[in-house]
Amino acid sequence: MKNKFEHLKEKIIHDIESGSLSPKPRWKEIGYSVLTIVLVSAIFALTVAVFVYLFHALRAAGLSSLLGFGWRGIILFLFLVPWGLIAIDILFVMLLMRVIKRFEIGWKVPRLYLAVFFLVTAFTAGYVLDRPMNDRMEASNMYERPTPPRIGAGFTHGVIITLDEPECSLSIVDERSGDTIEVWVLQPACERLILFRVGESIIIAGEDEDGILKAYGIRHDIRPSFPKKQ
Repeated sequence: MKNKFEHLKEKIIHDIESGSLSPKPRWKEIGYSVLTIVLVSAIFALTVAVFVYLFHALRAAGLSSLLGFGWRGIILFLFLVPWGLIAIDILFVMLLMRVIKRFEIGWKVPRLYLAVFFLVTAFTAGYVLDRPMNDRMEASNMYERPTPPRIGAGFTHGVIITLDEPECSLSIVDERSGDTIEVWVLQPACERLILFRVGESIIIAGEDEDGILKAYGIRHDIRPSFPKKQ
């Protein structure tokens, strides 16, 4: 094995001396490395930015409330999550893996491990930066509250205008359409009606049947307030 490497070394030296092989200029190698590092940093920053926006979208639309509505709420949450943003993040990471393979770590560490590491790191960075960045942008009037899904989608926001706790019923003014919607709250969510008052903003998950929303989940609307644009 040693003789084989010695032979290869002598052949490379001979090719360089004969002019058939020329080493890459040092400045090109440095330039390419710098460009690669910049590209990797840019892709990682974009991945973090997408996660920051994703956290904001989930929080501002109130989708995270669905996770407290049992298995039906979890299934609805999975349907309403903006998977397109997550797909964009995955594409960014795949591009990052292609770029980083030229570095030594790209050969020594399996790419799947690297991809998971970058996704977890970007996810953590996005979670940490969510509030500082998005709260500042909201205060600067750069955001508008996302439009809630239509009532038929099983998830809406509104303001309570009537409330009948014993009958497990209430009516709300839908935030999206401005229409009055009659709501019948199913058990065990009905037991929570004692926590609500007329005039409060709420988030409801349920199914529309013959003009009546049969709700299986209800929460106070604690989404961030968005300043109105002038």
